[in-house]
Amino acid sequence: MIFKDFLPHSRIWLFISESPIENEKQLVIQHNFSNFSNDWKSHGEKLNGVLKIAYDKLIIIGVKQQNLCGRSVDGLMRFVQELDKNIQLDLLNRNRLGCLLDGTLSTFHFNQIELLAKDGRINDNTLITNNFIQTNDQELFVSLSHSPFGTAVFS
Repeated sequence: MIFKDFLPHSRIWLFISESPIENEKQLVIQHNFSNFSNDWKSHGEKLNGVLKIAYDKLIIIGVKQQNLCGRSVDGLMRFVQELDKNIQLDLLNRNRLGCLLDGTLSTFHFNQIELLAKDGRINDNTLITNNFIQTNDQELFVSLSHSPFGTAVFS
């Protein structure tokens, strides 16, 4: 589980930055999220949101509650858009994947998977970000062979 004190089906969102998020920007992101989450509500109930930055490129946002209204999710997306605009991390590019090699996260466009496999830089055991993650009980990384992209590359 990504957030240990959350329930397994708590909601999770993953955003991937192409470039490393420097310490100063991490502090700004944490501060801005703290301000946002103070007013974040669903159906009038305050949401318990947490933001975690991992591998200096992943922003993981979780909320303890499971059933959120559309307005609360829209609010989160507006927050990320504003963050994107102010800090310029291109977080909403859903075509970006990350792969974990020797403890370092590299990012690439999903269209590059076949080329990276042919070049031998990734294989079916390479851990890639689970861009389809939705709940706290799902894994942040999956092997390429267990992802929707692996079947296209290794079939």
